Formats: sequence, C-alpha cells, structure tokens
Amino acid sequence: MSKGAVEVIIKMIRECELVEKASVILALLLCHEKAINEMRELDVVSCLLNSIRKSKCSAVLRYNCLSILHNICSKDPTLLEEIRDDETKDAMLSKMLKDDIVASMAKRTAKAIINMHDQPEASSSEQPTVSTDMSKPY
Repeated sequence: MSKGAVEVIIKMIRECELVEKASVILALLLCHEKAINEMRELDVVSCLLNSIRKSKCSAVLRYNCLSILHNICSKDPTLLEEIRDDETKDAMLSKMLKDDIVASMAKRTAKAIINMHDQPEASSSEQPTVSTDMSKPY
C-alpha cells in the first residue's frame, strides 16, 4: 500500500466524488494497520458519519459507511467516543433503526455499532461485509 492512498480516498468521499466506489476501496484497506492509523489521523469517523447523514446517500453507501465504521471501531475502540458524541447530539444511528426506508442490513450494522458503544468491552467479532455491488440496494 502506497502512503497517501487513504488520504486520497477520504478526500474523494468528503468531496462527493465516486463515493460508493471510494467507500469500497477504503473498506478493503481496513486489513492494513498502516491504513487504519492513517484513517484515524484523517478523522475517518466524522467523514463517514457526514456521508451517511447526507440526504442523497444511497443505500449501498450508507451500508458501506456503517460497515467501515463498525470494522474500524472494532479494531480501535477509542474511535467509539466520536460516535457516542455524535449519537448524543444527533441520534442518527438510533433514528436509522426506526426508519422504514433504511435497509435491514444497514439497520443491523447500525444496531451493532450502538451496542458496541454501549458495551465497548464486548465488541463483536463478526464483521459486517461491505457491498461491492453498486446496483443492489441494501
């Protein structure tokens, strides 16, 4: 992995350029410790939360962002604090659980993240998978 790949991908997500494809690539990089460190430094949690929050966020992107958040927080539970703060202010994940439009896989992943931050010592070993099929709404 070349240095800077994560930075470019996060920039693409922030600038709404090929966001679904960028989220898939970002998820693939989660198996690299250096990439996780770079994501942490580049504030990936707020970037992904903002992507989910956008009204035009597709079901695939929403699910991929939630899966990335779940995976990265499982590897670095200190990142859950930002999700806790966001959930206290906005309750976005909790609202997703009640929204009929949000697909069941996204709801399950949102619930897993909420459970992780409610019980950080009991983080799930089962990692949600990221959707690479851009045509399939989850």
